[in-house]
Amino acid sequence: MQDHHRVHPRYGQCGDRSHHHLDDGYATTPREATGGAHEREILVDAANVAFTNHDEPDARGSVENLRAMRRALVDLGFRSIFIADASLRYKVDHPEELSQLEQEGRILQAPAATQADYFLLAYARQENLSIVSNDTFRDRRAEFPDGFARRVPFMIVDGRVILDLERLSQPVSSRL
Repeated sequence: MQDHHRVHPRYGQCGDRSHHHLDDGYATTPREATGGAHEREILVDAANVAFTNHDEPDARGSVENLRAMRRALVDLGFRSIFIADASLRYKVDHPEELSQLEQEGRILQAPAATQADYFLLAYARQENLSIVSNDTFRDRRAEFPDGFARRVPFMIVDGRVILDLERLSQPVSSRL
């Protein structure tokens, strides 16, 4: 049996499956997310998280990955702002659950026919936030040269989220 509470000094390990409280840890709007002085806000690339470990052809993204990430960020004291492409609901394993999270305001949807990356990067710059994503944002580098520096990479192993805690603990301004 693995110890779900052990923490690697740099990468951390979160996601004890006993935490299933979906009613906290999400920002319902970006404005609400920036209101709390004691909670740290962070953006999450919802599609990138959903498709982690699901990159084979015809694979569906995982709603459970999104839940695991939210739990991990809550455990670390973050209030998360998940932003997704409008098309994500058609590409996940449980579209009805994703739609419910969107209706509840737990996942914000980018406008139709646009990519969420633009909104992630623009909002991150506006509010000086980090972005949980494995995307390097190479295609947006000309417009957002600071995108890569804002990125906090992660892994999901056996349902547990592992975040780069060193990057996460550094202020965004020190990485720019």
